[in-house]
Amino acid sequence: MYLLWLLCSISYISSAQLPDINSKENKTADTTNFMDLQANVYGDIFGNKMNIEEFKGIEDFTSMINKMDATPEMKAKLTSQYQVYDTSLDPKKKELAKVQFNELLVKAIQEGQEKEKQNP
Repeated sequence: MYLLWLLCSISYISSAQLPDINSKENKTADTTNFMDLQANVYGDIFGNKMNIEEFKGIEDFTSMINKMDATPEMKAKLTSQYQVYDTSLDPKKKELAKVQFNELLVKAIQEGQEKEKQNP
C-alpha cells in the first residue's frame, strides 16, 4: 500500500506543469542595452499598468526620448549620447564608439569654454 502511494505521488509530482519558457509572457528581450530595458519597464509599469498616457507606447529609449517634453536640441543631444552607448555594446563597433565619444567630449569642452567666455 505504501509503495503504491509512493508511486502515485511521484507520478503526480513529475507531471506537474512548469511555466512555459517559450511563451510570450515570459520572453524578455535578449539585449544588454539596459537603457532600452529600463525604458521598456517604465513604459510597461506606468503606461500599461497605471494607464498614464505619457508612458504608453514606450518600447525603447528612443521612443522615450521622442515622447519627452524637451527642446529639440536636448532630444538631439540625448539621441547622440544613446547612439554612442548603443554602439559601444557591439564588440565589432568599439572603435567607432570611441571616435563618437571623443567627438562628443570635444564638443562639450568647446561649449563649456564658450559659456565661460560669455559669463566670466
